[in-house]
Amino acid sequence: MATDVRFPLAQLPRRERVWREILVWAKWLAISGAVWCFLGIFSAVQQERIDVLMRREVMSWHYYFHLAFVNYWIYAALGPLIVLYTWKIHAKASTLSRLIPLHIVGFLTYVNLHALCRFLFADMHTSNGEVSPRSLALYWRTFLYFVNDDIFMYLTFAAGAFGYAYYSQTRDRQMSESKLQAQLATAQLQILKMQLQPHFLFNTLHAISTLVTKDPKRARKMIVLLSELLRIAIDYGATQEVPLKEELDFVGKYLDIEKMRFEEDLDTHFNVDPETLHAMVPNLLLQPLVENAVKHGVRVLPGDGHVHVGAEREGDWLILHVRDNGPGMPEADAEASDGLGLKITRARLEQLYGKQQVFSIQNRSEGGVDISIRIPFRTDNPKEQLQG
Repeated sequence: MATDVRFPLAQLPRRERVWREILVWAKWLAISGAVWCFLGIFSAVQQERIDVLMRREVMSWHYYFHLAFVNYWIYAALGPLIVLYTWKIHAKASTLSRLIPLHIVGFLTYVNLHALCRFLFADMHTSNGEVSPRSLALYWRTFLYFVNDDIFMYLTFAAGAFGYAYYSQTRDRQMSESKLQAQLATAQLQILKMQLQPHFLFNTLHAISTLVTKDPKRARKMIVLLSELLRIAIDYGATQEVPLKEELDFVGKYLDIEKMRFEEDLDTHFNVDPETLHAMVPNLLLQPLVENAVKHGVRVLPGDGHVHVGAEREGDWLILHVRDNGPGMPEADAEASDGLGLKITRARLEQLYGKQQVFSIQNRSEGGVDISIRIPFRTDNPKEQLQG
């Protein structure tokens, strides 16, 4: 049987580990002392009552308390040594063939210390009630008595120490695994964003390049708008979630660029519940959806194109919509026709929210496509989140 139970504080820096060990031991010694003192009082009162009921000679309360507290304070002093010893040997030994001899040595050492403390600090009495003179023979009889009496006490302390160390190791491993999973998810999200941003940038640069010779003035305006978009993207950096109002500002600037390309052929409309403006949404969530609506909806229309962006709250959920008045999707599976932007959006939502999200694309009865997103309603202000 392999064991790998380590002292719970072993991975900390040395100075911090020393102070934390002192605090941990002080706490447990205080608790242990209080428990053993209570047991000592209970034992003294119990022994006095037994002597009364058995009609034996009743000693003074000083005698009962002295004997009880000496016994239990010895347990209080030696118990932590068993705990520490158990932690140390289980951190070094890995098999039962090594652990069992070490525990036998530890048990005999514990019994020897217990007998020595009783021999030095507590009087031994003969059957006549007289105090026995201290001698090597008396110490040996005390040792043999505790060999049988202390086995359960040693096993209790050792099992408790092993259980606590194993629990601490399991808890630390779970926390470490959770942290690694969170770091992995963050890295995956970052990769998805790195894929999305060049996709958007290349498309916008291509749009500007088509205007450089046709309309240099509009091209310069588009470059200014693009620089503002890039500034916003750089400011957020690795931020995965932003307030919806910031995301809408980004989308608004992107649509300004598209309006310059389509001149008067693109009409945009925002219908956003003010309550949702502070809701947290994935950074660059709406832009690829709006780009999809423009590219596959508005561009193919002979007349004016319309793009609608909406946001509303339904209880604990945030509902986002991006609609267009284009020709709609073919009857084939919507996911099969997803472009890069929509695929990345699906992947990011799954990474961030797991099953607590819905991403749907469907044709509208009046024409066009409705892209709908349902995610948990959260804000950067906990008080706002609790309202409604």
